[in-house]
Amino acid sequence: MPARVNIADVYNNRDELIEGAKKTADTIGLKSATITSMDVTQNDTVITVDLTVLSTQDLTMDRPLPTNWRFDWENRGTGWLLDRIEPLDTQQVSKRDIVSHMQH
Repeated sequence: MPARVNIADVYNNRDELIEGAKKTADTIGLKSATITSMDVTQNDTVITVDLTVLSTQDLTMDRPLPTNWRFDWENRGTGWLLDRIEPLDTQQVSKRDIVSHMQH
């Protein structure tokens, strides 16, 4: 089984994640991102959302690029919190490639 990659391994908190996402979008020249599929499952107090996102960006010369993402939400008794954001491998791009482009 491939190692899991958590965005928390790149960013330490919400503010860093937001700032890093903005910088990354600027660096790759993100032009659009559209969710093309979503699968939601719940196991006890965890909801897992798997998304496929189709983006266009300067980095790919405007060629649409699908990426897959997993979001784990956990109910810790005080409400739902986003616990994990994980890029997933696709035929076009690996999760390691995605993480390597993330800006700090």
